[in-house]
Amino acid sequence: MKKYPYPTLIGSLMYLAICTRPDIAYGVFTLSQYCSNPGIKHWRAIKRILQYLKYTNDYGIKYSKNESFILLSYSDASWLTFKEDSKSLTKGCNIIAGGAISWTCKKQSLVAQPSCEAEYIVASNVAMK
Repeated sequence: MKKYPYPTLIGSLMYLAICTRPDIAYGVFTLSQYCSNPGIKHWRAIKRILQYLKYTNDYGIKYSKNESFILLSYSDASWLTFKEDSKSLTKGCNIIAGGAISWTCKKQSLVAQPSCEAEYIVASNVAMK
């Protein structure tokens, strides 16, 4: 644990989540909230993500010329994910030709009252990407 500082590992994983590996975005996002005071369970979770990356090294985003060139957008919001500040989690992805071109996973900046308001916020955010 002393050899690899927690914030450095989170930064490296964040780069992967943003640039090439959207499949680890939620885990990295969650673990990044504990940079100032990580516990042993956070270190174990980072180790688990690193093992996952090791065994899925050949995974990637593939685009197909046979797929239609129509923009597909998917979005979801987990209402009241963060109890301490009553905020929701935003997740979304835009796909063209069978491959993702943009994705997001972050805490919403606004406090949504009902669940449908959280869904509306994430849909508008994904549409603007």
